[in-house]
Amino acid sequence: MAYTFKVLELNQIRITKTVNIVAPNRFGVDREIGFFIYEREISKENYTLKPKDKNETDFLKKMSYPNETDYPTDIIDELIINSVKSDYKNSYVKSDLLFTTSDVEHIERLTKRPSEQSLFTVRQSLVGKNFMDFAGQEIAGYRKSINIYTNGPKELIENIGFLTTCEFDESQEIFDKLSRIVFK
Repeated sequence: MAYTFKVLELNQIRITKTVNIVAPNRFGVDREIGFFIYEREISKENYTLKPKDKNETDFLKKMSYPNETDYPTDIIDELIINSVKSDYKNSYVKSDLLFTTSDVEHIERLTKRPSEQSLFTVRQSLVGKNFMDFAGQEIAGYRKSINIYTNGPKELIENIGFLTTCEFDESQEIFDKLSRIVFK
């Protein structure tokens, strides 16, 4: 059956990142226990797809554009995936383009799965600093409640949290960028 999809307005087009959380089962075999999704705004200056290689001769590569390596990855994406990989080392990211109404519908279907609330926390790293100078003081951080959706029993994703650090001198810029991310 033929159907048409509407292309989103330019200010609605996003890059989505699905972080798949992989953990071993009781037999030591890796399996995806859950995932979370976040959206990033596209920026022509520093967060956009790599251009399609016009000289590419491999038919499959031409037809499968964009590949995962064509999507942007920056320090924010690295902080997020590394916070997951610190406890779930085989976890990975799948990037997609939120481009049409069918893409929006797909995300809506995924986020109707059973979920658990989790905390994603980033704090300033004090490495290289005299951390004794900070005793009793408050340091800046970023904390966001996110939904983890399950690919199996809900118990697999209960009480999961993610914690990472960022460079002290870059922290405010990082926290500002993190605040613009939409977690689904």
